[in-house]
Amino acid sequence: MKISCFFNVPIGEWEKIPRLQAKTLVGLRNYAKLRKISHSVYDLNYHLVWITKYRKPVFFEDVAQLLRDLIREICKSLDIEIIKGHVSKDHVHPFVSVPRSCLLAR
Repeated sequence: MKISCFFNVPIGEWEKIPRLQAKTLVGLRNYAKLRKISHSVYDLNYHLVWITKYRKPVFFEDVAQLLRDLIREICKSLDIEIIKGHVSKDHVHPFVSVPRSCLLAR
């Protein structure tokens, strides 16, 4: 009988327990990307959405490129990792991983 390395549950049995399965999959996916400091481990990810007033399309080629560069520069200075991002004509979708010391309101 093979035992899974995370929960000491037989491999054929762990998919029968939904809560256990979800924890295992999340643990396997995010383990390499955890941020570590002296006494704690954390992973803070935020999906932010910024829209223009009245959803007016203003982010065209030059403005979109300037906005993209500005977001990258700010994230780099605050030690924020951009996981994914998208700039549309009327909104911006950054998905970021932030350090523990960074406030979301900043």
